[in-house]
Amino acid sequence: VGTAATFRNIGGLMFSPDESVLYVTEQESGFVREVFLGNADASVVPVKKMKAATFNIRFITDKDTGDRAWDVRKTKVVRLIQDYGFDVIGFQESTSDQRTYLKSQLSAYSFQESGYEEPCIAWKSSRFTKLDWGQFWLSPNPDTPNSKPGSPWIDVTIPRSRICIWVKLRDTQTGNTLLFMNTHLEVYSSGIAGTGGLTQDELEERCVTVRDKSAELIIARAGSLSGGSIPTILVGDMNSATTEAGNERFKAFFSDAYYDDLLVDTGWKYGPIATYNAWSDTDEQAAKWYHRMDDVYFKWGLVPASYRVIHRNYDDVMPSDHWPVTVEFIVN
Repeated sequence: VGTAATFRNIGGLMFSPDESVLYVTEQESGFVREVFLGNADASVVPVKKMKAATFNIRFITDKDTGDRAWDVRKTKVVRLIQDYGFDVIGFQESTSDQRTYLKSQLSAYSFQESGYEEPCIAWKSSRFTKLDWGQFWLSPNPDTPNSKPGSPWIDVTIPRSRICIWVKLRDTQTGNTLLFMNTHLEVYSSGIAGTGGLTQDELEERCVTVRDKSAELIIARAGSLSGGSIPTILVGDMNSATTEAGNERFKAFFSDAYYDDLLVDTGWKYGPIATYNAWSDTDEQAAKWYHRMDDVYFKWGLVPASYRVIHRNYDDVMPSDHWPVTVEFIVN
């Protein structure tokens, strides 16, 4: 409680929504302290918080050798998740073998897999109960399995499909329902090179349109699934700069945790700007703002307390070519 709290090197201050708790960050440690305001003899009722995360774990490929190989990285991915204790997390680029391994090592978590595509969602079984789940394809035919982007979105069919997967979870700590959505948007790559005889630049233009249309679709589904009131979190690898049309569309509907006013004002943002590291740990790489492509968006009844890009290696091994992003929310 207030009179028992002492601090050094204070970084920022923020009240809880009901002003019963003062949060104080310490610059050197990065810790967040809770100061309970009021009668020193009163019982302390901790503010309920929840850690949400997004993590592109990099798929298994023979191109990744040495420390980049999944067999080397997989223990580091598990350690990172255990160290940071995410309550709910969206994975991208997870193959069936990778999910099998994660499920075997993360017994505290329940998993929801697509059955078709690579994004999946995991949550702490002790914290949440699954109420419902679903998925839709990022295409003009969102409810048709394996539907691929094409007409009328663009004048060529991209020969692969992508989804947005979602779960509705009952929070056992608050009794509230959470809608958690996870996606991985389209990007030009060698996997779709030469589609329709288009050049790389021409195909990337189509991919920009596909990402924008995908964002529009995800927003519409978020509105209908939430009923316009259920606390909602959208995470994913958006494969684009924050100024691109699709992300601007997301930001017009959701709040972007990175730009949230509370976090900007208090400085409770940690780690580099970039989330895509391209297997490079240099300052130059981390300073490239346009590599912030992994996002956490939120809406309805959630207050962010901290934002962190987890810039961390284990035994000099990078867990993935993306850094995970975690946002701690205050939940009512």
